[in-house]
Amino acid sequence: MTDVAAGDVTSDGNVDVAYVNSRHNLAKILVGGSGGSFLLVPLAVESNGAGGAIVTGDFIGDGGGHLMMSENHRP
Repeated sequence: MTDVAAGDVTSDGNVDVAYVNSRHNLAKILVGGSGGSFLLVPLAVESNGAGGAIVTGDFIGDGGGHLMMSENHRP
């Protein structure tokens, strides 16, 4: 695992956790539920390079949660 970020990316009022697995070039999301539980959603975002940092926030000003991931390209 390279990096972890927490934020409400599903806009449901619960904290979600996203992480980057640099070994497999994937980012995955654990969706937060009520009572502090998490569910791994069947969504994986593949990158062309090794996954780097991941952050959450409202990057386009629409009031929703978003993820942004950098790529670490290997020579």
